Amino acid sequence: MRSAGTEAAIEYRKKHRIRSTSININKILKNETLEVEYQDLDGHDARLKPGDGCGIIFVNKNIKETGKIKFSLLHELGHYISESREQRYCYINGITIYKKNTEERFADDFATEMLIPEKSVQRRIKWKGDGYTAIDRMTRIYGTSLTCTAIRYAEAGDYPIAVVYSKEGIIKWSITNHRFRYRNARKGGIVDAETQAGRIYRKKEVDYRKPMRVRAEQWFPEAMQERKTNYLNEQSIGMGAYKSVLTILW
Repeated sequence: MRSAGTEAAIEYRKKHRIRSTSININKILKNETLEVEYQDLDGHDARLKPGDGCGIIFVNKNIKETGKIKFSLLHELGHYISESREQRYCYINGITIYKKNTEERFADDFATEMLIPEKSVQRRIKWKGDGYTAIDRMTRIYGTSLTCTAIRYAEAGDYPIAVVYSKEGIIKWSITNHRFRYRNARKGGIVDAETQAGRIYRKKEVDYRKPMRVRAEQWFPEAMQERKTNYLNEQSIGMGAYKSVLTILW
């Protein structure tokens, strides 16, 4: 069942006849009479200031990643077209799947579907067990961030992969495909030092293009209940600007 934000984006694309995978966000915002300004937002990624039939989206000037800026703009557009248009600050991290706030979830899902339509992803996904390479191909097609694309890949695809995001050595969230053997990584837990992600945090040399074989229990506690040791392929990419690591497991 699709979320309200996803449905809103599908209708928005249909209404405005947006069919391209690489959308013109500036044109969309101009048509909505939304201006964009870049400021220091004190740790927040974006802010919407709506007016009467118009508005301003403020984006943190310290964000350097184009994909994250695009997501932030469409996230705020999601707020703008929804019924709730009060001024708000938003902290965004690619796709903030750990948020419980319904309005933020709506805006996240709206931005995701606008950038990476589910049906388009399902047509384009070609899984060959190549993890990062497959997802990187998708970022080039859609012009999106690696985090956003990896999550969409796991959500919309039909392949057994998991995506885990950690910050400063602590697991913040994970998302798993419905075909993946395990459900959730150890949210709030410390990243195992012997995983590829752990090596990144310990400032060891890591080639993220080469998958590392790890024990499933190093990421998923439920694996400890299994009779035999199961293994996963891991590729972890350090994001130094955010002191975080994105991990892909299959």
